[in-house]
Amino acid sequence: MVNLTGAFVLVGIAFYVASRTISRINVKIIDIISRILGLFLTAVAIQMIANGIAGIIHSWV
Repeated sequence: MVNLTGAFVLVGIAFYVASRTISRINVKIIDIISRILGLFLTAVAIQMIANGIAGIIHSWV
């Protein structure tokens, strides 16, 4: 969990630095990057839900 949190913090720092250094960012690039990060966040959420369900199932057995 710490690695995941660290990854999100590093991505946030990278985007902040990029937004400060690049005066104009193409809207298409922002759209593509936001979709990729949205898919990544969805995958992480699905994995966490699956781990929670597996933990509940194993606690009953």
